[in-house]
Amino acid sequence: MEKTLLKLSFAIFVLLFGCSFHGDFTLSNTFENRRNATVVISDIHMGDERACSGTIHKPYGWLVENRKELANFLNCIASSEWIKELVIAGDLVDEWVAPVNVRVWGDNIEDNENTFLDSVCRANENIVKAFRNIKNAGIEIYYTPGNHDMLLNQEKLNRIFGTDVITCKNQNDAAGLGFYLTQNGLTRIEHGHRLDFFNAPDCISNAGINENSIIPPGFIVSKIASSSDLNKSRMSFGYNVGTKWFDALYRDYDLYLAAWKLILYNKPNSIDEKDWNKKIIHTDDLIQRPGLYSYSDIIPTFWGNFKDSRVLYKDTYKTSEWNLRQEINNVPIKLSIREALFTGVFPSYFDDTAIAEYLLPQTSRQKILIMGHTHFPVLKIVQNSEYRKIYANAGSWIDKKWLDKKTPDKTFIVITPDETDKTCRVDLYQFNGTIENSVLINTVVAEDFQL
Repeated sequence: MEKTLLKLSFAIFVLLFGCSFHGDFTLSNTFENRRNATVVISDIHMGDERACSGTIHKPYGWLVENRKELANFLNCIASSEWIKELVIAGDLVDEWVAPVNVRVWGDNIEDNENTFLDSVCRANENIVKAFRNIKNAGIEIYYTPGNHDMLLNQEKLNRIFGTDVITCKNQNDAAGLGFYLTQNGLTRIEHGHRLDFFNAPDCISNAGINENSIIPPGFIVSKIASSSDLNKSRMSFGYNVGTKWFDALYRDYDLYLAAWKLILYNKPNSIDEKDWNKKIIHTDDLIQRPGLYSYSDIIPTFWGNFKDSRVLYKDTYKTSEWNLRQEINNVPIKLSIREALFTGVFPSYFDDTAIAEYLLPQTSRQKILIMGHTHFPVLKIVQNSEYRKIYANAGSWIDKKWLDKKTPDKTFIVITPDETDKTCRVDLYQFNGTIENSVLINTVVAEDFQL
């Protein structure tokens, strides 16, 4: 098993971090003095006061150290003369990252979602003010939902940032999802979690508990990961959750179980047989059912003759249920459970899947596709004999400690159309104090860009 783990770890390392980035260029101040550029950022993960400053718990949020730099970046946008719009491709607010024994909305049982949203606003005052400055400068701000903030809507955005500072683009889509089309529909921007088995909205599994719940099992994964990161836990399983990894993956639930085992191996918690059945996991705030849950209530524990005795996410592994989720979530081309699990694990697989779903079909009108979700910035050309298209991933603004050393943080996309030669330039940058000094990672051009 150790050899299998080593091979798997090496494969993940190569897939995640095998790309090279270029830092030899800086943004030249050559933009015309007219507002025609679109800037895209993703995966900010603003947390509340507990996540950011550790008022009661140790800080566990993903955006702590980079908060000042993000505010500087946003103020640079507000003072620009060439930016038309700022698009946030999901995970603006983080409602998922909190240890298993911590309520998302607040430590007190009477705390509700408004309590949490107000705390997010207080914890990120400079960022909130910077967004308002952008809006006041005449630059539009659009937001598409991510998995960590799939419950966010226009009313909740207004509560944090002020009335209509940020426009929520979740119309004409399923709950917890949304996309934004710009450049006359030639560019599509969204988070991308609808393609991820663990993180796509799930209005089926827990319908018997709360018919309005759309929170997928990725929420539980985030809480487990947060506990592991906070407590620096080590694996100590005394309970039999299986001895095989990817040896017999002929049935959907075998791969589903293997995925859980991989999650618990990469984000270990000190779980023994007693703790496995201990009611310690808070889910009442997002899934909205009073009471605590155990690991055994959520995570499958059997191999071979599988019996799903869980309370939450029962039957999630079934192909019929996953296909129904995809239909509800408006996935263009249905993915198998295997494909959707790999999409959630490997950023390069996610990128290829997104391209296949939205850029390769002959019926696709989009020439540029921009996603988030993976935290791994990418910009590349998709070309065949008939067309030249562009795929990009905006990366993230989360603190560097949550990323591999080779993965840039504080990244952003700039889309600049040129009506005279019918092209559109797409640039991927890493912020470096000012927009003008930002490091150019890559740049490509879409041709025949009819506006």
